[in-house]
Amino acid sequence: GQSPELSADAATYLRILSIGMIPSLLVMVLKNYLAALEHTQVVLWTTVAAAVLNAGGNHVLIFGNFGAPGWLGKLPLAAHGAALQLAAVAFVMHLGLSQAATVRVGQAQAAQDRSAMRSCAGTAIALSIALSLVSSALFLVFPDPLLSIFLDPYEPNRAAILAIGAGLLAVAALFQMTDGAQVIA
Repeated sequence: GQSPELSADAATYLRILSIGMIPSLLVMVLKNYLAALEHTQVVLWTTVAAAVLNAGGNHVLIFGNFGAPGWLGKLPLAAHGAALQLAAVAFVMHLGLSQAATVRVGQAQAAQDRSAMRSCAGTAIALSIALSLVSSALFLVFPDPLLSIFLDPYEPNRAAILAIGAGLLAVAALFQMTDGAQVIA
């Protein structure tokens, strides 16, 4: 249902994005290595710095400030962007939990404490399930307030964007459990 121009722009974007796949995977390996060595401060401050840079980039690129191109003008695209950010927040919670579990299980393995390894793994799985259930419930019960975080209160198409976004959040609610399981595994 997208226009040919939008589809062409999306294809170009995805080709550019794919260039970053290898560096992104290398960063994940480095983060896990540093976490295993208990150098979590490096990971924390790098993540904080990346979040600040990301916020600045969003300000310029997403909202079209300082002369940069802005929204492509499509309501589904706006709704998708907001829903995707909410799904990403839920995913990052699982990612943080998996990093903590990696460190704790690694410490227990180094101490040859099988009981602690099982306990750490079980706790991580239980917390991941709980996070999945909470995020799914929030997506299904409170879609409008969640999506409104990303919308101008005076947006003339607000109702349409919220309606589309609520449907997208319902879909996101469906994959919360599998999203969490793949990160914790």
